[in-house]
Amino acid sequence: MREAAINRGKPEPSWTPDQELKQAVSQFCEDRQLTPREKQIVCLLCTGMKNAAIADELQVSEATVRLHITNIHRKLQTSSKVDVLLQAFQYWISRSRERRSRS
Repeated sequence: MREAAINRGKPEPSWTPDQELKQAVSQFCEDRQLTPREKQIVCLLCTGMKNAAIADELQVSEATVRLHITNIHRKLQTSSKVDVLLQAFQYWISRSRERRSRS
């Protein structure tokens, strides 16, 4: 209970990406010419955060988050957040395999 009060009611992410995944998602976003804010949102989506929690974290309205997500969908040619996450994770997996094959 005390922990929730400290976090101002923010839900804890269900999963925290490791550094390799963060770097891969960052590169994925840069390769697809997402803006820095869109990149932040994709990274937060990867942690399982919902729009309201993302809005709170970035100190913007939910409508602003939805607008950024719409722009992300347009740039990635996706129709859902799941599709965005699948593309990001597939990029991470392929990048991990490339690194392993070079080792």
